[in-house]
Amino acid sequence: MRNRKLHAALIAATIIVMAISLGVGLGIGLEKPKPVTHLQARVARFYVTADNYLSDWINSNISQSWSQGTIRSGDFQVSNSSTVGLSACVNRKWYGAPYNITGLGIRLYYGASNNTIQELGWNLDGQIAWFKGASFPNSNGEGGVECTVRGASITYVWMENLQGQLQQMWYDFNASANTSSHPTQTWVAGLTYPDIVHNSAISAINDFTVTPPTKNVHFQAQNLSIV
Repeated sequence: MRNRKLHAALIAATIIVMAISLGVGLGIGLEKPKPVTHLQARVARFYVTADNYLSDWINSNISQSWSQGTIRSGDFQVSNSSTVGLSACVNRKWYGAPYNITGLGIRLYYGASNNTIQELGWNLDGQIAWFKGASFPNSNGEGGVECTVRGASITYVWMENLQGQLQQMWYDFNASANTSSHPTQTWVAGLTYPDIVHNSAISAINDFTVTPPTKNVHFQAQNLSIV
């Protein structure tokens, strides 16, 4: 029997979210108190419990302590596969922005069943509770999944599809960027790559500091090398 606690630790995901909150600072002399901008940093730790549910712990520079988050109350069940993946993403432009900015927030991707990757969202368009987003039925929910974001607009998700290929999916929230070759506000099937070991872990990163921008994806190939 596999060690479920160890498994949960292996697929834990951590993100740091920073947001602006307004306070009141002390004025000088006879001046009125002036608004002061405080930067709030939150650390979220996501993991799978021993009974196959998503859960989280939250810390911030205000509380300076860990407390149970709210995702467990949503009863989001995870595949009991020993190789199930979990990935968390936050929009880069959310750093330093208020928590309720429209279109920004945290996204989680995980294997909800053996053949479905599920998306969860929090605080997108002012949501105050975790909610289900897209489901990807043509996906291997027992294997790895990885997400990356491009600014506030585009989300990329990498997974293994049911044809045994590495599959990229992408979603652009920017309606003004819509063209016939670049549809927005809908999930689009992107690149595929055939040489991936079944249930391989997946790691990806976007580097938009270089020209042209690059997307690096790593996984185990059929010859057992890391690509």
